Amino acid sequence: MLFKNGQFGEALEKYTQAIDGCKQAGIDSPEDLCILYSNRAACYLKDGNSADCIQDCTSALELRPFSLKPLLRRAMAYESLERYRKAYVDYKIVLQVDVSVQAAQDSVHRITKLLIEQDGTDWREKLPEIPMVPLSAQQHSKEEPARVEQEKGSCPLAGVFGVVVLLKHPFQGHFFFSIRQHDLFQYFDIQTGPWCLDYLSSSADLQEVLQLDPNVQEAEKELEEVTALLKESLLQTHARNRT
Repeated sequence: MLFKNGQFGEALEKYTQAIDGCKQAGIDSPEDLCILYSNRAACYLKDGNSADCIQDCTSALELRPFSLKPLLRRAMAYESLERYRKAYVDYKIVLQVDVSVQAAQDSVHRITKLLIEQDGTDWREKLPEIPMVPLSAQQHSKEEPARVEQEKGSCPLAGVFGVVVLLKHPFQGHFFFSIRQHDLFQYFDIQTGPWCLDYLSSSADLQEVLQLDPNVQEAEKELEEVTALLKESLLQTHARNRT
């Protein structure tokens, strides 16, 4: 209630008392402590204390890895301190957990442009490693039917295969390519190995760069190479499946 009323300092004190009380009582509940650290981090963020916000978010994530709110709050704190590479990584992890988080989508586009200005065309090489979020940590609704999302013109594979459709299975969290050739559809499970996920991630990032600045020739060249590698991998998988 204190937080909702804008009394962030008082709310911070209450969360600190709760955290200390759990430790003193020997309460070992990672989920509850994660929430307390994350909520105290929100107080720090509102008060402009980005350093302590980052520390509390990190503590929360050590208790519950890939928790959405501490990831998002830490990303915002990093961004406020102009630590754009770390902010970018956290925002990208957020989108792996839940691709629908609009704030993270907007921030990735904004920070990509800043990183290009700051580090030049090789900005990706200076990024920390972005961990792969396990399927168990990704947020999928079990109530909605399988969704079909068709990207027209934006996916590089569309020019290679014609129509590319991404199918998401709501129960298993698997993604499939449906590639239409001569009115036939072939399906490729892209969870079968890290190679395809890496190519897809690289392709998406390179397309972001080109959307921000179509004149980055290095990105255009890399996108062509990634597209070729992904096409080759998909064709190899298709050949193995037929045998």
